[in-house]
Amino acid sequence: MRERVGEDFVVGLRISLDEHDPTGLDEAIARRACVRLAEGALVDYLSVTTGTSSGRRGSGHIAPEMSFANAYTAPLSQSLKELVDVPVIVAGRINQPQEAERVLELGQADACVMTRALICDPLLAQKAAAGKEEEIRACIACNQACIGHFHQGFAISCIQHPETGRELTYATRVAALAPRRVLVVGGDRAG
Repeated sequence: MRERVGEDFVVGLRISLDEHDPTGLDEAIARRACVRLAEGALVDYLSVTTGTSSGRRGSGHIAPEMSFANAYTAPLSQSLKELVDVPVIVAGRINQPQEAERVLELGQADACVMTRALICDPLLAQKAAAGKEEEIRACIACNQACIGHFHQGFAISCIQHPETGRELTYATRVAALAPRRVLVVGGDRAG
């Protein structure tokens, strides 16, 4: 990844430290490559992920579903952070600002990536900054409307925030002029 910042370029490397695939890149080789790139001042930051799209076993780690522990990749980024002098960023099932803060406090990374969390609640950062964490819609890592829709060729959305991807269609919601009491009975599609 190469980003232009002012007149300079910032060079980062997104690396899967553990592809979770026996035919994939060996973790020790990936780690050594990161160290050499950092030592040679060839990268300004490293972004740690896991998994690979080259096989079924590793692909589940690209967008880990709800059975994976939150921030499960943070120990990998911490082990790399101890070896390099460039910022280390981590991605992998970090879906709440409190989790990201904990990763940072523990020194496991210098920054956290929260892609699906922001699909679920595009205002997550503003709500967290305003101290309104209880209003944040939490990504549950079901992968239904984000990853599932993407793989089916549909626009991404989120079961927790169905307006995502349809902001122009649904625009800003306004309160009803005459509020009513409503009772929802049942579950599944009926509810």
